Amino acid sequence: FVVRDEQIYNYSADKVLKNKFGPDIKIVVTDGLTRGSVCSCLLARQFIDNDLPLIIHTLDIEFFPQLKPESLISENVDGSLLTFKSNSSNYSYVKVGDDGLIEETAEKKVISDKACVGIYYFAKGSLFCKYAEKMIDEEITTKGEFYISPLYNLLIDDNLKITNIDVDKIHIFGTPKEFDFYKNNVICKFGEKP
Repeated sequence: FVVRDEQIYNYSADKVLKNKFGPDIKIVVTDGLTRGSVCSCLLARQFIDNDLPLIIHTLDIEFFPQLKPESLISENVDGSLLTFKSNSSNYSYVKVGDDGLIEETAEKKVISDKACVGIYYFAKGSLFCKYAEKMIDEEITTKGEFYISPLYNLLIDDNLKITNIDVDKIHIFGTPKEFDFYKNNVICKFGEKP
């Protein structure tokens, strides 16, 4: 887990995480904002730069059906992204080719009706680290930030296989306005099984 120090000081996020996931989890503490989610993930490089599968989960989402992490792991692909139907430029998007593989990703730009949920799979953590470093070296940013979905374009350029998995329902609460709407209007209904 990569956690900001203020979340630990104000909300004991480290204790909450250890109570939920066990005392052996690894928590990397950052003292502020980074230049984006790619940089935040790289703070945990010592734990993820290896040949094990890596799943990056942003926490400001809820989606159904629930997904078992092992269902993302496949020997036939190098990466996957979860997607949902949207047309809002607030999200990142994937364009899927006729062969079922993703041929392009874009951040804050609608290139299809498949927006990214915020769950990212890499067949190896070392793949993420390698291409994250390349992204940073080449200064591939969107509005000055290093987002994860555009990183997949580097894998695609190297002929690696990237797929998507659609989810049925999603709610995003990444901004205070979205969270207030979620808390006041959705939470009691959205969590119900379809």
